[in-house]
Amino acid sequence: MLLQCLTVTLIGSLLSASNVGSKQAGDKLTPFSKFVSAVCKPGFVVELLEEGTKKDCFDVSQTKQHLSLSGSSTIMTPYKQSVGCVDARNPHHVIGSPGGDFAEFVSSFTTIYRFNKNQKYFKNMSKNKDYFFNLLSEFVKNMPPGRKFYLHTTKEAISSVFQKSIIPVELKGEKLTRALDSLSKSKNNGCGHIKYMLENPDKYFTPKELVKGFLQAFWRIYLTSDLRSKLQVDLYEGKLDAKAVVIVKHSASKDEPKECMDAFPAFVPHPNKNSTFVYHPQAAKVFRNQIVIKSLLKLLGIKENVYDRIVEYNDALHDVQMENTVAKVAEGLPKIAALFRYKVI
Repeated sequence: MLLQCLTVTLIGSLLSASNVGSKQAGDKLTPFSKFVSAVCKPGFVVELLEEGTKKDCFDVSQTKQHLSLSGSSTIMTPYKQSVGCVDARNPHHVIGSPGGDFAEFVSSFTTIYRFNKNQKYFKNMSKNKDYFFNLLSEFVKNMPPGRKFYLHTTKEAISSVFQKSIIPVELKGEKLTRALDSLSKSKNNGCGHIKYMLENPDKYFTPKELVKGFLQAFWRIYLTSDLRSKLQVDLYEGKLDAKAVVIVKHSASKDEPKECMDAFPAFVPHPNKNSTFVYHPQAAKVFRNQIVIKSLLKLLGIKENVYDRIVEYNDALHDVQMENTVAKVAEGLPKIAALFRYKVI
């Protein structure tokens, strides 16, 4: 028998001005996050989006515990912090989307490519070994100061390429070529979403050569370029054992300050035994459409009069890819909506 397992209402401030910002190494408390903490105070409602059997759902106490442990004092914005993966093994505060920054970038490029693939900026793309490297380098270089471009994998996957799961500081020549080839193979990718993109190009509507090309570009930057400092590589470990999918949204209206619209409560997917996938659809949309698409159109020299059409297609592509990945790793899990209501004070 299907039961309604959970309907919880939690009201209160989740922010404190002295403790706002990412908990990840290297992140600093920014004036922006101080401002947001002073202006936006969210209360929030948590409810089950769909019915599930009782044994598959958090009870009320577990849910309160998980949310209080994993998001009680952190707010993030995709303009300043990375969009991480939804991966339930992540021990840090995150605004999450499948595959994080890297997957959103590749999918956005794919959308633009499908609209313009016969144009001059895409001709001989696959024959130019530096094409993906040069484009991703320019994108990363032009990101806001302090923001890093995210990709995650696992220690197990990296150990298939590098001994003892230690990524070298620098590689050159034949060693670099071999490493880039290995790092762009699906079996050596620890992110399930990116692995599925490589293995199922038809279902993900993304040519394999694009995913592979940008994977090699990412690792080439990391292993050879001064831009390494603008990349964030997270290594997770252990079995993926999520108990639910937490979908985080806020109800800020267009009449509220932009600082509220683009700021999102962050959660830790893996704070305790109640690991969850953490997905921020609004934050992911801001990153891919306001940051990635606009930057790529500028870098590729494409007129912005196609922007609205590209955004529409890009959002649809994201939804299809999301559904495919959920079916692989989260089918049958309860979905918990964490709706934050911002109040301007």
